[in-house]
Amino acid sequence: MKKLFSLLAALALVITLAACSQVDPEIIYETVIEYVDVPGDTIYVEVPGEEIEVIVEIPGETITVEVIVEVPTNVENTRFYKPGVYFNNTEIAENGFYTYSVVIVDTYGKIAGIMFDETKTTSEFLVDEDGQLYVYIEGDGKSVPHTYRAIASNADFTDYPTASDAITANDLVVGIHQAEIAELSAIVAHESRQILGDDTWVGQTDLLISKIIADQTTYGVDTATSGNLVTAINVPGMNLTNVDELLALVQEILIGAAALEETDVLATTPVSGLYEAGYEFGVTGRLVGSSVSYYTSFVAVDAYGRIAGVYADATLASDIDGGHATKWILGEEGYPLPGGWDTQARAYGEAVVKNQGNPFQLFDSKDYDNGISLPGQIAGGFDFAEGVSHAYTDQIAGSTIGMEGIITATEAALTNLVYD
Repeated sequence: MKKLFSLLAALALVITLAACSQVDPEIIYETVIEYVDVPGDTIYVEVPGEEIEVIVEIPGETITVEVIVEVPTNVENTRFYKPGVYFNNTEIAENGFYTYSVVIVDTYGKIAGIMFDETKTTSEFLVDEDGQLYVYIEGDGKSVPHTYRAIASNADFTDYPTASDAITANDLVVGIHQAEIAELSAIVAHESRQILGDDTWVGQTDLLISKIIADQTTYGVDTATSGNLVTAINVPGMNLTNVDELLALVQEILIGAAALEETDVLATTPVSGLYEAGYEFGVTGRLVGSSVSYYTSFVAVDAYGRIAGVYADATLASDIDGGHATKWILGEEGYPLPGGWDTQARAYGEAVVKNQGNPFQLFDSKDYDNGISLPGQIAGGFDFAEGVSHAYTDQIAGSTIGMEGIITATEAALTNLVYD
């Protein structure tokens, strides 16, 4: 602490003269101030009264400083959506293909699963009058003949025969079996990238899906544009160049049909289920008719092990020559009943969620008199008894379709969601 001392003589003189109001202008007065360091701690004394804020204005322009604050993940993910199964597709492309997406939101309002797919075909089949499928294998025309190789309807695409494979008794050789070859008919296969097991494309979209589900939004995906190419720059390993199209399919759902409204009520109490959390795609074998088609399913299980939603569909020709679509895409054009295919498929999916599986009694007709089991798959179709073409159930309100295809596809997906 510093104490202020004045020379006593000078101080006394000043006080005396001030009191007498007699200051001699001829006298020069001088006050000597000396600061002396006094040992000890500094003592601060609070003076009663209101706090005084001193604002000093500094000349010049106002400067705005932006500060980026990291928001914790548990705050970022407080996004909720309306529970349900949602579907969205692009317009048909010039190549006759559609790109589409399925989003499943669980009862807690969280995105439980997303699927991307694209209709297409890579298979050129021929079929005989018995439904046997053949693929044309080109040889060298000399030591290796051109052949039409017989394949099983459920043969994996990676197991197709090649020119180097031995010719079997069921194969047709050009120049030898000309009569049989002339009886073959070309048949179109309506497929998709998921059905074909396109590991590159499906694997790439899975990376994007993982990012969206982790963020519970599409806004966390950063993109870069170069001409007509749009890539994701913060999704490691993803190189697809139509990321904007995929993100738009999901975002239109999230801000549209899946947008949470004030009247929507979400579950808050966890209920445990029998399955492993995640999502899976399921598909039947090839179904051979006037074309080759498939039933497909996508199932999502919530974080607590319960089935959150089921999407069921089937491939078919599009409404444009040479194109490929699904029944859900084409609506009433794909399934000529009021409400189209999705009404039937939604009723089925909701019943599976309610029952947490497929415990439906099946019948051989819509009379619902004669009960049957779910038929197994055989080459080109299902193993029905003679005179039976579909399996029906009266346990799903609003669904009158044959159940064999969608149940088989859904079971294929659920098999991969059961705990080992």
